[in-house]
Amino acid sequence: MDELIGQNIGAAGAIVDSTTESFVADVVDASIESPVIVDFWAPWCEPCVKELPVIKQLSDEFKGKMNFVGVSVETNKLDDVRGMITDLKLDYDQALSDTILLESFFGDRDAAALPSSFLFDASGRL
Repeated sequence: MDELIGQNIGAAGAIVDSTTESFVADVVDASIESPVIVDFWAPWCEPCVKELPVIKQLSDEFKGKMNFVGVSVETNKLDDVRGMITDLKLDYDQALSDTILLESFFGDRDAAALPSSFLFDASGRL
């Protein structure tokens, strides 16, 4: 999965030069310039489908003041992921998750609660 982190998987940009192992550090580094919201989602998650337009609206409203990163936990049905990104015009960075990244945020539980959003403040604190 490492090769998928940082790839442009839809209409959005990409998390440049990030790997699974460095994703959290890259987000923390970016938060020193401005706060970062990391939002975990999936196209089959109904609450995510309802939340994503709100996240998109916030990303538009706070552009330049705050960074947003979407992380899809769906890594098999990439056409569904791309479709959601395109349909909702999600123009903030998107990445695909894997086990290591999920464990970094959710611990070693079997499933992540979706949707889940994490805010890193200007000091890099979660």
